[in-house]
Parts: sequence; C-alpha cells; structure tokens
Amino acid sequence: MATPNQVQFPPDFHYTQSRLQDFVECPRRFYLAHIQQQRWPSPLAEPQSEVEQALDRGARFHQMVQRHQLGMSLEVLQSSVAGDSTLETWLRRYQEIFNELGSFEKTWPEVSLSATVAGCSVLAKFDLITLRDNAVMTLDWKTGRLPDMVRLGQRMQTVVYLLVLYREAARLVGRPIEKMALQYIQIPTGETRLFSVDEHSVALYEAHIRSVIEAVQTSDFALTEDVTRCRFCLYRGLCGRGQSPSVPPDETDLEDYWGLGNLESNPSAVEF
Repeated sequence: MATPNQVQFPPDFHYTQSRLQDFVECPRRFYLAHIQQQRWPSPLAEPQSEVEQALDRGARFHQMVQRHQLGMSLEVLQSSVAGDSTLETWLRRYQEIFNELGSFEKTWPEVSLSATVAGCSVLAKFDLITLRDNAVMTLDWKTGRLPDMVRLGQRMQTVVYLLVLYREAARLVGRPIEKMALQYIQIPTGETRLFSVDEHSVALYEAHIRSVIEAVQTSDFALTEDVTRCRFCLYRGLCGRGQSPSVPPDETDLEDYWGLGNLESNPSAVEF
C-alpha cells in the first residue's frame, strides 16, 4: 500500500460527497476506487439482473425529472415509460410532491457547484435547486432507502451539499439569500427529510470536511476495522473479505453506483 508521500491523485481530482463517504467508511476503498481507479472485481449485488434494473430505473427517473424541469410535459414523459408500472408510479408521485411544494421563481436541475475547503475543490451535484423569494432549497430525489435523520445528518452528502449550497447559492441566483435548506424526498413513499443551514452549522460542516480531507492526505489507506462495512463493498474480493454480496439491493442506496459507480461524473450536469 502506498505511503502518503507516494500517493499520486488522478489529474483533475476533486472531492465529492461519495468519495469523502468512501474514505470515512474505509480508507482502502477510497484508495482503490479513487486513486488507483481500480475496476471492482466483485458483483454489485445478487441477482445481477435485479441490480441492473434498479440502477437503470433510478437513473431514468432522474433524467425524466430533469427533462420536466427543462420544459418537457409530464404527459409526454408518462407515455415514454408506458408499461413500466414502477416508473409510472414514481412520476405520479413526483408530480404530487412538486405540486404540494408550490411554485418557484426559478429552478436549476442537475447543477454542479463547487467550493474550496482546505485548499481542495469540493464538488456537489444537485438534483434540483429551487428559488422562492430569498430562500433557496435543494431537493434530492431518493428512489432507494432513506436513512433516519440522525444517520442522514451524519452522511457526507448532507454535510457537503449544505456547505456548498451555503457558499455558492448567492452566486448561482445572483442576489443575497436569507434561507437555505436541503430536502431529501423518497419517491416510492413520499417520505421526506429536511435540513437547514446557517452560519453556525456551516462552520461545523466545513470543519468536518476539512478534517476528512486532512486525514486523506496523511492516510496509509488501511482496511476498515468494521467488517460490517464490507458487506456491500465492490472491493471486498481484493481485500480477502468475501466474493459474494450479503446485502440485497433494496437495503442500500444504489444511486452512488450509477455511471460506473459515480453519478457525479455525469457529463450532462451543468457546472457553475
């Protein structure tokens, strides 16, 4: 395993919520995935056909929401998924939820924003950013599981999204912003989780991200001691911790694995 002085990050490397989360859960996973850029030797989950279907359906849903936000009618989108009862249901649920949220002055679908922490670029790719009056809220659609408030509040996605939103929202919308929030929405059930951010909490988020980045830069990328984190790891075969997955797809968030394991690499995202 490389020592810190031997580590060469790939060109144009930037930190994202999923990369930071990988390091928090297992430094070796971070090294294999994002420094070595190792293709995973183990199957994502079994049966593979169900996993692939879940990945495809989730990605298609996000694409359809983006198209709707860009002006395509929901009727057209519904007709394009005729025969897939799950996607039809998800689109209806999305319409109901969006109607309940009310009208917005402007929305930005699939937008990427970045901020600098500890001298490093931290990138966040948002499903949807909305503006109403002087309040900005980002919506994140979940088609898989939705953790409870405590666990979700500790995840790097929440920490990164709120930090970047707080730093960059005014620049995106072109005027000062008074309120900022992140709302997770689980489409299959309509369940939500809402997090707001202010000057005090953003300082804590920045300190947390900084501490993780500094840990990366001095890490020997050892295996996690918590073997339960290996149950759904693509690299468990390389680490001698089993070849076959022991967690079914519906128990995890597959969205991190879209686009060969990193949805954030989606070139269709608009970056500011």
